[in-house]
Amino acid sequence: MNKLKLILIVFCFGFSTHKYYVSTSLFNFTDSNSLQITVRLFKDDFKDAFKKKYLVNDIITDEMLIDSLYHNNINNYFNSFLIVLLDDVKNKLNFIGLENKNDMYVFYLEIENVPDFYNLSIDNKLLFDLYSEQQNIIHVKKNGNKKSFISRVNNSILSLDI
Repeated sequence: MNKLKLILIVFCFGFSTHKYYVSTSLFNFTDSNSLQITVRLFKDDFKDAFKKKYLVNDIITDEMLIDSLYHNNINNYFNSFLIVLLDDVKNKLNFIGLENKNDMYVFYLEIENVPDFYNLSIDNKLLFDLYSEQQNIIHVKKNGNKKSFISRVNNSILSLDI
């Protein structure tokens, strides 16, 4: 009987929230002088961060985030915690939309009319206000070249001469 209880406890904990705090983001420079940004965040993590930043006490559903009701706040959230500098000039991110994929949200952002530049700096502090163990994997693609970096609380800035 004790063996059965142990199996049930392990089984139940297996369905608890994820234990890794990781996001991924792709920064892709296009031929049309835009920077397309795709960010993948676990749903529960993003909802918790969003609720904390905007002092929301209500339950936030997927439909509420996908609907345009919160798009301005989502745009502001990303512009607060994801900074893109081109030659030391901060660029505003434009939130385009998001998709619901299993236990993650996929956010789409863009910077249009990217000028010629020599240095790119990305400061990705998404979810750092919630989890000290958060890691944000950054991939940058430009002209067929790809660079990757892991942003951590104590080292969040990727700087590249491109």
